[in-house]
Amino acid sequence: MLEGNFTEAKENKATIQGYKAEIVQAAIDYCHGKNIVDFLVDQEKAIELLYFTNQYDFKTLKPKLEKHFAKNLRKENIELFLSTSDKANALELREACIDFLEIWSN
Repeated sequence: MLEGNFTEAKENKATIQGYKAEIVQAAIDYCHGKNIVDFLVDQEKAIELLYFTNQYDFKTLKPKLEKHFAKNLRKENIELFLSTSDKANALELREACIDFLEIWSN
């Protein structure tokens, strides 16, 4: 339920733009306690979900996504995930990327 003195609260709906329906649905599914691990197999969709969680301030899902990406860091994807961490304001993921680079460069 939406609260406050905003149009969204009065109409009990919110318009979400800039994301595909499947991204929004994955976030909704997570909120309803559904397992979204299969959704995360597609790296591109998982990254979009991270951007979504940042924009809409998903306080529990965002850190879980950051941990998911951190566990899957490889030489082949470190550049992508470092860039993603900046775009999504994902500080935990950024730290994991930096740690990975420090270990890998030694």
